[in-house]
Amino acid sequence: MPHQLHSRRRVTCDYERRKVSHGGRHRPGGRATQHTDTDTLSSRRSSPPYGGKVRLLSDSIPEDDQTLYGELAIELLDLLVLWDRLLDNLSWFASEWRAAHPDDSTEMPIAGQHVPRIRDVDRCTIFLRLANKSSVTGDRSDFVAVFNRVKDTRHHVAHAMAMNAMSLPGQARIGIPYYNGNRRVKSLDGGKSVITLALVGKRKRAAVWLIDHVEWARVSEGQSGGPLASDAPRSGPPAAHPRP
Repeated sequence: MPHQLHSRRRVTCDYERRKVSHGGRHRPGGRATQHTDTDTLSSRRSSPPYGGKVRLLSDSIPEDDQTLYGELAIELLDLLVLWDRLLDNLSWFASEWRAAHPDDSTEMPIAGQHVPRIRDVDRCTIFLRLANKSSVTGDRSDFVAVFNRVKDTRHHVAHAMAMNAMSLPGQARIGIPYYNGNRRVKSLDGGKSVITLALVGKRKRAAVWLIDHVEWARVSEGQSGGPLASDAPRSGPPAAHPRP
């Protein structure tokens, strides 16, 4: 009996080792083979741990074009900041609205005075629901579509696993490759993955337009405090569409 247990243990270990070497899948018809610990350690030593140098965006930018990419980098930073400011404004509006209407039965995933970590699109939906319920003036029919365009571009940049310079004469362009299973394949205009000054500028104007709508709703509700506001005048609601 002890000998039988020992043999079964060796076959099981060899089977698990073979699963690892074939990506976790058992090869049909395969037979259990015996491997020594020396063979396993030797194969591990012969393969490099990571497989080469990590290539960065800066490695692909020609020296003469670095100023162009500096301008694009600043624009991208502006977009990232505007996105976070937008989310903060949406959260503040919902939290202060609930504090001002404690007896209202509108369902919102809000705990206390703070909006918990919920999906970005849910913040957008909550804002529209409350703004419509309070009869805040303004045309917000394009709000969700604009919100999603800004969100997709921001996420496309913020979650990129690699970036490559794709310079044209006098123009900085950043290519972000896609990978299998990546849901961002069609996140930009026309399904393209190239970031340009024109695209980022367009998204910045859209983000400011979204913030203006949230700020107008906050002013209409008599809210104060909270995150930084935009510099747009508050004499009336924003335009129905962002500037192209």
